[in-house]
Amino acid sequence: MELELTSQRLEEVLARITTELQEGRAQIQAMADEARMEEARLTRRLQELQLQLQRIADQVDRAAQEAYRARHRLMVVNRDFSLYTEDEIRQAYQEAQEAQLALATYQERERLLRQQRDEQELTVRTVRQLAERADVLVAQVSVALDFLQGNLEAMSDQLQDLRARQEMGRRVIASVEEERRRLAREIHDGPAQALANLAFRAEICQRLVQALFPEKGGAGDAPSGASPGTLSEELERIREGVLESLREIRTIISNLRPMALDDLGLVPALRRFLEGIQTGSGGPQIDFHYNDERTRLQPEQEAALFRVAQEAVQNALRHARAQQIIVRLEFSSNRVSLLVADDGVGFDREKSCRSGGRYGLMHMRERVEWLHGTFQVESRPGQGTRIRVQIPTGRGSGS
Repeated sequence: MELELTSQRLEEVLARITTELQEGRAQIQAMADEARMEEARLTRRLQELQLQLQRIADQVDRAAQEAYRARHRLMVVNRDFSLYTEDEIRQAYQEAQEAQLALATYQERERLLRQQRDEQELTVRTVRQLAERADVLVAQVSVALDFLQGNLEAMSDQLQDLRARQEMGRRVIASVEEERRRLAREIHDGPAQALANLAFRAEICQRLVQALFPEKGGAGDAPSGASPGTLSEELERIREGVLESLREIRTIISNLRPMALDDLGLVPALRRFLEGIQTGSGGPQIDFHYNDERTRLQPEQEAALFRVAQEAVQNALRHARAQQIIVRLEFSSNRVSLLVADDGVGFDREKSCRSGGRYGLMHMRERVEWLHGTFQVESRPGQGTRIRVQIPTGRGSGS
């Protein structure tokens, strides 16, 4: 019985608190609405003051010019009174005085208007801050009401979704940092080492030149077998090394972000990438199909689709031992679809997930889901792999 009374009293207390919170929220919301209306009225008044200030500033400029002309006229008269009548002299003094008085009057009006404008701006900011604080209070009271009215489960789901989005953002940032580190390693281990080797070969060429042309520097410690042919061979190796370094640097830049993706769009960038892969690998046949070459998407959408296709094709080349790869890109009125299919060895998705593998697939999925798209993987051992992606575009396919 005591438990029932306690529960009943608790329900009554919670109901009373809920009612008071609802009334308080309504009052705060009304205050916020009034503050917004007052802010709008004050903002209109501020705009009027700014227009008046602009007009008075123009009047000050004209009055200053008039005062300058009057002073100049008076200076001319003062130089030689004998050339002017008494009325002309009196008029010159009067015009100069009136012009100076008008200038001072307009300047004072400008000062007062500036003061009013500054005060109005301060008032607008104060009212805006009041409205913002009221909105915060309304949100806080709404959270309390959600707790009391049994919306804990919904709020828990929202919190979990928020944490998932934060974690996704963290992973994206971590991936960017990892890509930067990878770029640094590739530059250090590739072009940097190649250029160091070029420097060494250049030193060899220098010693060969000294051996062949002793009058230019002596041949005291020249290597044996020095000849013009040897020098030519070393120079050819240097040239080949430079070209190879340039190719490596271009590859690194392309892997980081292909310039064709920004300049030409998704389809030309993918076509260029696939042609380069097929030419360089000498392996499987790669077929690229698309229904529209001119369509341009948002930069983040193009980057995500390119990265997914790039990762999927490279996985097929490196791990799947595929003989044929198909890449299909289709644009429709409100979405874009990507398919990357290969006839490689495939894999068991469940075993791969349990073992923590296929990090590349997880990264591709995060990229797509970040853009509110769908990501599907179909694969079985010995039956190849199919990766399907759909991303909403929110507009027509024409660009």
